[in-house]
Amino acid sequence: MKNQQRWKLFLAALLQFGNFYAYETPAALNTQLQSHLQMDYDEWQIILGLLFSAYSVPNMIIPLVGGSYVDGVDGPRRVMVVSTLLIVLGQGLFHAGIVTKCVWVSVLGRLVVGIGGETNTIAQTVILSHVFDGDTLLFAMAVCLCVGKLGSIANALISPSVGLHFGVEIALLIATAACVVSFVAAVVLFGSLAKLDQTSPTEATPLLASRTVENFSGSIDRPICDSESSSLGGSTAMALSDAPTLISENGQSMLDTISCLPLSFWILCLLFACHATFYSFNNTASDFLMSRWFHNDPVTAGFVMSLPSTASSILIPIFGSFLNTNANGLVFLTASFVAACFVHLVLGYTLLNPIIPLLAMGASGAVNATLIYPFVTYVVRAEEDRLLREERIEKRMMGTGCGICTCSMNIALSVLPMCVAGMMTGFGVYKWEALQSFFAGVSLVGAALSFALIVYCSRRRVFG
Repeated sequence: MKNQQRWKLFLAALLQFGNFYAYETPAALNTQLQSHLQMDYDEWQIILGLLFSAYSVPNMIIPLVGGSYVDGVDGPRRVMVVSTLLIVLGQGLFHAGIVTKCVWVSVLGRLVVGIGGETNTIAQTVILSHVFDGDTLLFAMAVCLCVGKLGSIANALISPSVGLHFGVEIALLIATAACVVSFVAAVVLFGSLAKLDQTSPTEATPLLASRTVENFSGSIDRPICDSESSSLGGSTAMALSDAPTLISENGQSMLDTISCLPLSFWILCLLFACHATFYSFNNTASDFLMSRWFHNDPVTAGFVMSLPSTASSILIPIFGSFLNTNANGLVFLTASFVAACFVHLVLGYTLLNPIIPLLAMGASGAVNATLIYPFVTYVVRAEEDRLLREERIEKRMMGTGCGICTCSMNIALSVLPMCVAGMMTGFGVYKWEALQSFFAGVSLVGAALSFALIVYCSRRRVFG
């Protein structure tokens, strides 16, 4: 890795530090915010779920639009700066709402943070795909995710203690400062990537080029828009002959781009929804730990709550150095969902010390996070390279593909907190068993989808 690449990686990694820090703030200050706002338990659980849903609801659509914009002539640089600025403004609104005890201002702030945060993730991914090639891309993504996780860890360790000794207002001020750090990094990175917007699709750095083109050359994992049906024969060829053309008279639209994404991509898209449980668990982790093990001790609960993120931060770069987007990687992805399912059942139905299960959850989350985005870039770039060579598309599809997956995860992140709030208020003394069973069930669905992807890719020789 060249020195210039290292500098860009450092700046790109800082982009998500503030967003991760800001996202976890309501969870880290869970019971302290409840006391500050003077709400009863049931009312606060609804508001807490609403704060996390507000972050995710706009991202059911916004990342798709933002991803398409990233793929356009403006490129990822402007999106990167605007999105980090939105994170700062949104966190400022959230802070102001808590200080004035105006809950709806805080909810609005979380909504603005969400609009900026997920679009920023797409811009970061596309920037990395331009700067790094197949040998270093997975590691670069792992480093960026690791630094983002450090934001979660810092929040879990700092916010409860600062909130206890200096008040939640000061704890939220530190969160705003973390967002400002990310914005400064975005401005500096904007200047260092001055030529990125002028890179044409055919001149862009090939993402995983050496492995992707070779491994997909014999694949029949084809999108619905593929009209090259001579090798398919029979009724299938006739069905595909009526498929919509990829490029319309007015140029390549978003729907044109979406129509050419292969089935393997859509399975991965569903996996992103299951991946959301790794984040949703943390929303109530502090309350869960204090109810079961650390009664009225938010500082210790915050420390233990940080263990999954700490383990992930340590393991993600390690996993990123040897895991690959191949058949073995899919096996590891499946195993990570199975492990998460087992951990949730242990936490829900036993009183064993939570440290080991939470570390195991961190390890399974690290494997999951290390692989899931690279698999998307692998599948999308392989297809877009093929279609560009055949002159069947006018621009790249990476931003749109990442945007769709981000929308999928945020649909789950919008629904899950309200499901959690319903279980927390509706299951009485069995609320924690119900909640962990729910998370275990979603993880099991993720394992089943991962296994289905293994079978699908094996039958279609996706990995050569």
